[in-house]
Amino acid sequence: MIAKFQSMPNFTYLVRIVPFVAFAALTLAQGQFGETGAYWIYTLKTIIGALLIWLVWAHVKEMRWNFSWEAVVAGVAVFLLWAGLD
Repeated sequence: MIAKFQSMPNFTYLVRIVPFVAFAALTLAQGQFGETGAYWIYTLKTIIGALLIWLVWAHVKEMRWNFSWEAVVAGVAVFLLWAGLD
């Protein structure tokens, strides 16, 4: 589905921006359909967000899993700070 858009000059930006804009637009719509509508929009937002991430996964190199000790140390430090605030 995305392959036909790869020839566009701004393709690398679009695969990063479009999922965020769709997610943000659905977030703004959450309060527009009553109290129960917020839950349905949240569910729709989750499904569409996951679908968009799946579609752009191959085109966004930053989404690859990489292991580094620095990341582990930073994660543990942030967790300790977060837990310490409580």
